[in-house]
Amino acid sequence: GVGARIGAGTRVAHSIVLDGVEILENAVVRYSVLGWNSSVGKWARIEGTPTDCATKYTIFGIGVTAHDEVVIRNSIVLPLKTLYTDHHNEILL
Repeated sequence: GVGARIGAGTRVAHSIVLDGVEILENAVVRYSVLGWNSSVGKWARIEGTPTDCATKYTIFGIGVTAHDEVVIRNSIVLPLKTLYTDHHNEILL
C-alpha cells in the first residue's frame, strides 16, 4: 500500500499490505492481510496456513500492533488491538 514501510530482511509472501503499514526488520508475513496503519515488530511472524483444500489467513484490522518476536497464526484481529503475546487460531476482540 501507499506509504508502507518494510524493513531490511523482512519476508512478505502471498499477503496484502494496505496503506501506512510498517513491518520492521526480519519479520515474516505470509498468507495475511494487514489493515491500514498496522505495525509488525522485529522478528515477529504473522502467518496464515496454506492447505490442500483451503487457506487459513491471518487478518489485522485497522491500526493493529504486533510487538517484537510475537507469533500470530491463523487469527483475526479486530481494529486497534496491541498484541504482546503469541496467538494461534483465535478471533481477538
